[in-house]
Amino acid sequence: MRRVLFLSAAMLAGASGAAWADCTSPRVPPSLQTLFGGSRIVVTGGANTANEHHGAGGVLTECAQGSASTVDPTHVAGTWRVDPDGGGGEIITYDYGTGGKYTFSVHENGGGNYSFCHFPAGGLAASGNLVGGSCP
Repeated sequence: MRRVLFLSAAMLAGASGAAWADCTSPRVPPSLQTLFGGSRIVVTGGANTANEHHGAGGVLTECAQGSASTVDPTHVAGTWRVDPDGGGGEIITYDYGTGGKYTFSVHENGGGNYSFCHFPAGGLAASGNLVGGSCP
């Protein structure tokens, strides 16, 4: 089964000078838990295509091709959690088990689009749109 994991795949993208600007946009004020809980982040374009649902209790579900797919069905990909960043803001951590653990600051780009920047090092990992609801 193919697992396209949103942020672990994004690690391959690296950061460019133009992408760095996305990490200087305003950080999302607390609470990331409220903003992301029950919603999906959809990343499209290039190698960073993903659609992950932030479920209750920290369950992270990869929507993949849907629950009816025999090739790439919807499945639990790992966990997510929100923690204080030590400076009055918040960070989000994705744990994919053997696929790795990644921590990001979240920056608002407008229009429901958000940038995920490596924390604490900085640099863009991925950008995506936040949409309400569970996996289609």
